[in-house]
Amino acid sequence: MREQILLCYMLGIKQMVVAVNKMDADDVLYDENRFNQIKSEVSHYLKKVGYQLDHVAFVPISAWENDNLVTISNNMPWFKDALPDNIVCFNVGKIRAKELRRGFICSDTKKRSG
Repeated sequence: MREQILLCYMLGIKQMVVAVNKMDADDVLYDENRFNQIKSEVSHYLKKVGYQLDHVAFVPISAWENDNLVTISNNMPWFKDALPDNIVCFNVGKIRAKELRRGFICSDTKKRSG
């Protein structure tokens, strides 16, 4: 993880979404405290590298159970930030989280049709 963060910073990427995966694991079980612990540890390193934390969004997910990927998860009612029907606002424009897919590059600021 540290290598990826440093590489992103060196490439000039100033904004990112950090997906905290495996929230469904047996030792986690969608625990808000565990998510906050991971968020705190990663935030510390992001700040150390030079990121502004207001340009970084953290989202708890479970890729296996499809939690908070396309639809709002009932397993994490405590998470109220960037949910799939909300608008994720970065400088690249307003993009709905459900439009964010694996491999999608958010660089087009023009209004997309339909």
